[in-house]
Amino acid sequence: MQSLGHDGVGLTNEQLAHEIIIDPEFELQPPKRTELEERVRSMATKAFFDSARADFEKGKYDVWIPNLLSDIKQRLVDLVPPTSPLQSSINEILDIDLIKQQTKVGVYNIRNCIVYITNTMLQICAPVRDEQIQELKGVKDLAEIFKRLLEILDQMRLDLANYRVKAFRSYLKEHAVDYERRKFDQALKSNRLSLDRTKAWLTPTIDSLLRTVAERNPENVYLPQHKHNHGIKFDQVYNEALVSFIFQQSIIDKNSCPETFLLDVERLWNFQNEGQAITIVAALLMLTKNVASSQANFSFDDDNLPKLKDTLFVLLLDGDTTIDNLTAEILNYLPSSLSPETQSLVKSMVSKTLSQSDKVFSLLSRRIQSVVKQHLQTGQFPKKETLAQYGVLTVARELEQLSKKICVLGRYNREVYASWYDTVIKEYLNETREANKKKRQATKRKLNMKMVGEKRKDQ
Repeated sequence: MQSLGHDGVGLTNEQLAHEIIIDPEFELQPPKRTELEERVRSMATKAFFDSARADFEKGKYDVWIPNLLSDIKQRLVDLVPPTSPLQSSINEILDIDLIKQQTKVGVYNIRNCIVYITNTMLQICAPVRDEQIQELKGVKDLAEIFKRLLEILDQMRLDLANYRVKAFRSYLKEHAVDYERRKFDQALKSNRLSLDRTKAWLTPTIDSLLRTVAERNPENVYLPQHKHNHGIKFDQVYNEALVSFIFQQSIIDKNSCPETFLLDVERLWNFQNEGQAITIVAALLMLTKNVASSQANFSFDDDNLPKLKDTLFVLLLDGDTTIDNLTAEILNYLPSSLSPETQSLVKSMVSKTLSQSDKVFSLLSRRIQSVVKQHLQTGQFPKKETLAQYGVLTVARELEQLSKKICVLGRYNREVYASWYDTVIKEYLNETREANKKKRQATKRKLNMKMVGEKRKDQ
């Protein structure tokens, strides 16, 4: 589950709709705070309820009770339908004006009120909250009770929001594509967005495919399949451009991202990190096996590979992991009699792999990209035989999980923005055709001039 906007703060309707469609696991989460913000909030909350506790012990209920109950009432009202009998009951029982009068003269029964509130919460909460609410019956500290009530009500509000998200998903699927297209079209017409970065993203792939076509037809023989768009398939351009973008070495950010993916910058960045981690682990596992096979009288146990793989993934997620940590973990699976020179070589290979400068890393990256492209193109993740042939069978589970997520995003994005992509590709191919035509004409003129010159010499 991605972290982008999952707290719901600052999300536009378009962003929220997009997240719900793209991420089947999407759920709204409490706002994320920095460690400092969390510490300040915790201190402020403690100070607030410590003050309330001190006044409760002195019998000063009228200073706190009406405001706390007003807050609780509003949360309860937000959780029930406006016309329901329960809302009428809440408004009647939690009559704040009456509560103010009764607490002022010291006749309000706060314990009975709390029983009513917890019973009401049990009627409307998700089953996952039952235990938390029931536990309140054993709490005697009134300030602690109010603190927990407010916390649970906030959680219930989030539960309700996520329930609505799930209920809305099926409806949204029917309208999301048209909605997102309309919003993007409006942004283009108002000049809030352009297609400059989208063109810059697609054109290198078009050039690459054109070179491939030319290499397959060195004599430049006219072929029927080249009649339209040089034989270039638009889906192939999109799929290859997307995979290349995710697996590039430059860090993905909003300034480099195509305009058509601006709702997915963090998602693409996460895909990029996952892809790099998978490639690094596959390369390190291959390195381990290669070193093991070069050692006489040592048989590497393939059953250890899954364990080593899981450990390497954990280490790569840890920001404090060093090259020495990774090297030490790999050496644990190799014979202890390994020479210092070989150990040094292993460390050097680990370092090159992490810097993505190792040839094995580059080779495996191309193969992993090929796997994802096949998945995008065919809708089927390649079989084990293909993965084994590519040397990535050891990371098959992780690669398939990533590939599925890329496919979900890729297909939805293509469906939304296909008309703009196809226009960009078609215009670029037309420009290339015109440029090639002018180039041929210029070459032909030069040739004619040369022939005329030679003819004059002969005369």
